[in-house]
Amino acid sequence: MYSTVCPWIVSLLLCHITGIACQTTANQQALHAHLFTSYDSGEKPYCGGAVNVTLDLALRQVIDLDEPLQILKANVWIRLKWQDCRLVWNSSHFGGIESFVVPVRYIWVPDITLYDGISPELVGFRDFRSSLHSDGTVSYNFPTLTESVCTLDVDRFPFDQQTCPLVFGSWVYDGTQMDLVNKGPVGDLSSAVEHVEWTYVSMRAERHVLHYKYCPEPYSDVTFYLTLRRKPKFYQNSLFVPSALITVMAVLGYHLPVESGEKVSLQITVMLSLAVFQQLVSDKLPPSADSTPLIAKYFNFSLCLVGMTCLMAVVVIAIHYQGNTRMPDWLYNIGVLRLSKITLVCVEHLNGVPEQIQNNNHVENCRKHKENSYCDKLHVMEQSPKEYYSIQSGNPVIKAPNVDYEEAWKKLAIVVDRLCFFLFIVPVNTLPSVLLRMIRMEEKRYFGISGIVCLFSIFINGIAGQTTANQQALHTHLFTSYDAGEKPYCGGAVNVTLDLALRQVIDLDEPQQILRANVWVRLKWQDCRLTWTPSSFGGISNFIVPYKYIWIPDLTLYDSVSDDFVGLKEYRPNIYSDGTVYYNFPSVLESICAVDVEKFPYDEQTCKLLFGSWAYHGLDMDLQYKNPQGDLSSAVTNVEWTYISLKAERHVLYYGCCPEPYPDVTYYLKLKRKPQFYLINLIVPSMLITVMAALGYYLPVESGEKVSLQITVMLSLAVFQLLVADKLPPSADATPIIATYFNFSLFLVGLACVMAVVVIAIHYQGNRRMPDWLYSIGVLKLSYITCVHIENRPSADDRKTTADLFAVKSQNHKVSPAIKTKSNLTLLDLEPVVTAEKKNNEQKDPVDAAPKRVNQDDWRKLALIVDRLAFYLFMIVGVVGTSIIFSKFGM
Repeated sequence: MYSTVCPWIVSLLLCHITGIACQTTANQQALHAHLFTSYDSGEKPYCGGAVNVTLDLALRQVIDLDEPLQILKANVWIRLKWQDCRLVWNSSHFGGIESFVVPVRYIWVPDITLYDGISPELVGFRDFRSSLHSDGTVSYNFPTLTESVCTLDVDRFPFDQQTCPLVFGSWVYDGTQMDLVNKGPVGDLSSAVEHVEWTYVSMRAERHVLHYKYCPEPYSDVTFYLTLRRKPKFYQNSLFVPSALITVMAVLGYHLPVESGEKVSLQITVMLSLAVFQQLVSDKLPPSADSTPLIAKYFNFSLCLVGMTCLMAVVVIAIHYQGNTRMPDWLYNIGVLRLSKITLVCVEHLNGVPEQIQNNNHVENCRKHKENSYCDKLHVMEQSPKEYYSIQSGNPVIKAPNVDYEEAWKKLAIVVDRLCFFLFIVPVNTLPSVLLRMIRMEEKRYFGISGIVCLFSIFINGIAGQTTANQQALHTHLFTSYDAGEKPYCGGAVNVTLDLALRQVIDLDEPQQILRANVWVRLKWQDCRLTWTPSSFGGISNFIVPYKYIWIPDLTLYDSVSDDFVGLKEYRPNIYSDGTVYYNFPSVLESICAVDVEKFPYDEQTCKLLFGSWAYHGLDMDLQYKNPQGDLSSAVTNVEWTYISLKAERHVLYYGCCPEPYPDVTYYLKLKRKPQFYLINLIVPSMLITVMAALGYYLPVESGEKVSLQITVMLSLAVFQLLVADKLPPSADATPIIATYFNFSLFLVGLACVMAVVVIAIHYQGNRRMPDWLYSIGVLKLSYITCVHIENRPSADDRKTTADLFAVKSQNHKVSPAIKTKSNLTLLDLEPVVTAEKKNNEQKDPVDAAPKRVNQDDWRKLALIVDRLAFYLFMIVGVVGTSIIFSKFGM
């Protein structure tokens, strides 16, 4: 029984459901015919006054915030709502249907535009479905991907907070035709997906009413201010901690013994590491000259700190290798005895204050104590003062008993090194806390971009109600036989007027020489086929239609790098009753711009934007500019460039292919670079590194670090030059002045390296006798110029007499009895005996060893003089050359 009844019940239910579905479909079809039979989606609804459009925005996710390009890429949901009096129906006449979902192309949709968008057209704007309600309310919600310019303030990077404005408005309709308002005071963040780098703080909404320079009507917009706070942990671990560790490595230099030969090498390597680190960080930041990031200040401070450490390392090494040079009493008392207690340096084994022993002061005492070996040495000095020289100073000075000059200088070097260590530790420990305090002081600072709110009362007087019937009649009158593909022939060429307003320079890519800018294009022309008498159509004096309805000039950007003129065929022109057509649209231009970087980063660039018709010559379409100057009144400030001017010029050219003239309008956008970013991140560090080469002249040869310091500085400058080269176009027409400066610095440091090799070669000449002419000129005369102190300078004749004297004495030496008894020995057998005899003779007669010490000291003095001359040359050439190079910048 159940098997018989159930099929009947199921059949009845299916018939009932099918009947309802068929009835519903019939009601929908009837409603669709009722609404859209005579509906024109290209015409704005004229329902008495402006169309009120409500806008709401929901953030789904921030995809990326590109700091160098300052572009925010976000996924958002846009929610629109407005009234269309042509879409009203009585639900009881259509089976109780209260709402109806249709494709958006069926109805008129407000032309909502993201003003500072990289792409003027909102992605997905015409791809979804809208919801219609019986009272004429239209709701249209759609997701989109926005790419908008966002001016960043990286002063507190990476503890920064950014506010990106998203400005939405109508491009075609002014405030008297369409009034845009925000739904609430804040946007919707409830559905936002968490971002790994940014925290969503707020998204407040504001409505503005603006008047632009060339448009008398008010224009309303809704701006959403998206405030983001950066999560700093990643940058703390990736930037701050490594850079702090690198800086702390400089502390190790204070614990390196001077004898290790790596004291300066460590400091200069740390300095190079910090400079490279600074360049890596600067690549992640916009080249802003409006503010200097705290992290850049930190890196520059660290560079200066390590530079001072390198300088003090050179001073310590110079002190360490003073040898037996007499130390002044005041320096010993203060620098060694007193400061050693502060720096915890042990000096107990030093016996008293070093005191210079003069010949005349101790002769009498020695005559009374002839058995003293010390007096024997004084006797030698008294007999032949010109023949006795100390190894270090070349002066007839004898070291006092039990006093170690060399050890005193080494102790002083340790004291100075320890003092520098204490001075280094203080700023290293206090700087991070100072930076954090500066950040906390600005914690409540608001980084948003304040909108300019203009409140105007719009009074609409004398405007007659425009009915849908009048619109339809006017549409039929104009477009029944109108062909949008044909140029209007109204007697002669069509006069097209062009005006250009710069919104923002998005990027000027120097290596690729491409300008990317957001502009507003304004066109005006006459079309005699689009004229009517307003009184015949209910007083309608202007009419807004989609671009595809009418003929539009084929405006082309000649030097564009993109395939299409973005925005040219995506907006709505405004037609007036006298046939005048106004077509304004935003566009993102990508044009070739020949960049002259000779004066980088103090350069000015002029980019040409050349507009013309590609299909029509001058006899068919004549292109003119509206004003001799383009519009910069609405330009958004750029962090790297200052807008100087936007000059317009008209040209008429004849090409080889065609005898007809081709007019064009060229806008010359002149930009001036803000140099502060490059000054801090390129020029200042390179100057500091170059100055480090001067420290090599104060390094003693015995330290073994003179050449390695210069080579490291050369490597640093070469790295800097490569970093700068990546930011410039590979042009052979002009050499950037900054590249000339780097090459000059490389040459200067290379010269310092060559001179360091020469000085070392002279220093280690050993016992070779110096020619008299070289001694007279190189030692005696140049020592006065270079301020090298040489006491009791012997003349060249004295040196010759001394040399002859030692030659005679060497001939008078007697052969040892040990050698006489072994007459049949070979040379190899005699070598140990001769060596022992030689040492025995030197111990018996110390005057015999003096010529070797005299020759060694002469060469060392000459090396010091050459080093000092090279230093003077380095400083003179460096200062003069740098001044000449930077004078070319116009500084």
